[in-house]
Formats: sequence, structure tokens, C-alpha cells
Amino acid sequence: MKTDENLGRAESGATMVIGIFMAVLLVGVLYYLWGIGEAIVYRQVMQDAADSAAFGGAVINARGMNLIALLNVIIAAAAAVETIINAIVSGLILAAAIATIVCIVTYGSSGCDEAATHAEEAVDMEDVRSDVEDDMEDIIDLASTAATTIRYTYPALALVKAEEYASMYDPPVTEGFLLPIDGLPVEEDDSDWPCDEKVAPFASSQAPIGTLICCDIDIYLLIGAASSMGFAYLHADDWCEDEYFLRVVEDAKMGDDNFQVRAYMHGDYPFEAAQERVGIAAWGDTDGAASPGESLQEIANWSFAQGEFYFDDDMDEEEWLWHMMWRARLRRFRLPLSGSVPGGAGGLSEIIDVVIH
Repeated sequence: MKTDENLGRAESGATMVIGIFMAVLLVGVLYYLWGIGEAIVYRQVMQDAADSAAFGGAVINARGMNLIALLNVIIAAAAAVETIINAIVSGLILAAAIATIVCIVTYGSSGCDEAATHAEEAVDMEDVRSDVEDDMEDIIDLASTAATTIRYTYPALALVKAEEYASMYDPPVTEGFLLPIDGLPVEEDDSDWPCDEKVAPFASSQAPIGTLICCDIDIYLLIGAASSMGFAYLHADDWCEDEYFLRVVEDAKMGDDNFQVRAYMHGDYPFEAAQERVGIAAWGDTDGAASPGESLQEIANWSFAQGEFYFDDDMDEEEWLWHMMWRARLRRFRLPLSGSVPGGAGGLSEIIDVVIH
């Protein structure tokens, strides 16, 4: 038995005391590493949710642009049909007028029968035009209304899709949304470009053929058929007065903010247990103790991603809504207009770079 004099020099049990401290420390380190791994998994899931929402939103917007392009073509086709008939009627009236003039000049010896024939053909073709007109205008009105509806509803559908992705990744995602949702970057085309470049060329190429097919061929009809090419251009312009067609917004450049969608996902860090167990190394005293996710938790609860819908060709801007060549892709996240704003916005972009990978 040790006396009081030797108690201060006693070393038995020292290894046990050190072992206890080391065991507690190692347990804390173990849970610290565990927490780091859980934080990495949490960030990956959060980023996957944001990427899925951004790409899904860009795909939906690209589909909307493709549908608008298809509807533009349908409107042009319906307008071309009526333009062709109007051009044929005008050509027949011209043929009848020339034949009438010849009949008068020759005192009835020539052109009179042809004048009567072409006048009757013009009346018959006018009846056809009246029958077709209502159907074509109904098609144009429906297609124009559908295009306008798509313009505003598809971004909303993209938002709904983002919320679905948030639900798919719950937990840890608690909510998600997509911006912008104020409509696709299209507007009514108030120019004559669709009529001059799409409706008229097709109508002018088909109107002479239709004239020759429908009617008795003679010299007067040949003149009328040739003239119907010019009449097609005159009648085609009527369809641009009511702004049925849509175009990409003016001054838009491929790759600018008009064609970007940004997804934002918020989550709750679900691994608090690991953080609490790290406190074992401090003998349960967690006041002021650092945890593996504490310093980044506020930032890590948000994830950002950016998608882009784009026209996959180098055609002129006027052609973008006439071909179903819109595609979607992911882009590195950037704040809107951050590249052109000095100071604050650029700094925020650097902070965002920490949140995404």
C-alpha cells in the first residue's frame, strides 16, 4: 500500500487515463469523418435535384419553342392555301378581262367565248374560295391561339416539373422552383417577313399550276396563270396584318438570359446526429465546438443549376421559329447579367461557385 509520500510519484493507471482520452478523441474523429461523408452525399443529392430541374425545365421550354415553330408552319400553310385560291381567282379575272377587251376590239370575232368561259370559271373559283375561307381562318385562329397559350403555359409546366423533382429528392430536398416563368421569349411578328418569305413564295409557285389544272387552257389563261404569281404576293401580305405569326423577341442573342432557366432547390441537412456525436470528443460540451457541416450548412442547404434551350443551327434569327430544331442542355450556373455587372454580382457568382460543382 502506497503512503501519502509516494502518492504523488505513483504512475500506475496513467496508461488507462491516456487511453480513455484517446478513445474519446478517436470516437470524435470517427464521427467527424462520418459527418464529412454524409455532407458530401447530401451535397450530391441536392445538386442532382437542381440539375434535374434545370435540365427538365430547359427541355420543356425547348419543346414549347418547337411546337410554336410547328404552329407557325401550320398557319403559313393554311394562309398559303387561301392565297393560292385568291391568286387563281385574280388570274382568271385578268384572263376574262383581256379576252373581253379582245372581243370588243375585234367586234366579236375573237375572244368572246373565252371571256365568257373564264368569267364563269372565276365565279366558280370564287365559290370555292368562299367555302375554303372559313375553314382556313378557323385553322389559323386555332393555331394562333394555341401558340399564344404555349408561350405562357410551358414555363409554368416547367415550374411544376421542378416541384416534382423536388418531391422525388425528398428528403433532403424540401422545396424547389424555377425561374423565369413569365413566358417563352417570343412575341407577335408585326413585320411582313413571314408573308414575303414563307407564304408568298410557295403560293406563287403553286398558283399557276392550279390555274392551268382547273380551267380551259388558251392564250388568255396562260397570261392569267403567269400573272397569278404576282397576285400571290399581293394576297399573301393580308395575312401579316393581324400578326398571326410569332417570332423570337427582338435583339435576342442565342445564349443570353432570354434562353436560360435557373433551378433553385432548398433542403434540410439530415445528419445532425453525426454532429452531436462529434461533441463526445469535448465530453459533451458542444458550445463553441465546430461541426463538420456547421460552417457551410447555410450555403449547403441551397443548390443551384442552370439550363439552356437553344436553336441548334446557324440560320438567321428570323428562321428560329420556323424549324423544330430547339434543344436543351445544362450550363454552368451564372447569376442573371453577372458577367456585365462589376463588383457585387461578380462576387456573388464566385460564392455560387462554392455551392455548385
